[in-house]
Amino acid sequence: MNDFVEVVVLCEDRQQEVFARYFLVSCGINPRRIRANICPKGKKAGEQHVRETYPKEVRAYRSRSAYQNIGLIVMIDADLRAVSERLRELDAVLGNDGQVRRHAAERIAVFIPKRNVETWIHYLTRPSRNQSSESR
Repeated sequence: MNDFVEVVVLCEDRQQEVFARYFLVSCGINPRRIRANICPKGKKAGEQHVRETYPKEVRAYRSRSAYQNIGLIVMIDADLRAVSERLRELDAVLGNDGQVRRHAAERIAVFIPKRNVETWIHYLTRPSRNQSSESR
């Protein structure tokens, strides 16, 4: 992966940031090129922070993506909602900000853990199934 890639992680809390960093580093992203935008403790709900900040981060991404190698990772819990409902909410906040929804050509990824991100962390950190028991 290119060392000049810059990735912004917009997330609810430190645990989501750790997951996103681990995932990105395992994909070859230089850890020094990852910037996190996490909900400040005690200020508001994490999902509220992501919803309110999402349009600003998308606008910043779009203004720079034409001339810089950047990406945006968004993490928001599904909580009791369906994943599709969370995606519609994110599309709606972009529309309310006068922006079009994200499209496939953009380097914007949305992660929506349904129950808790711990199961995702377990998946990433488990030993490879291809390893023999002797090499573990």
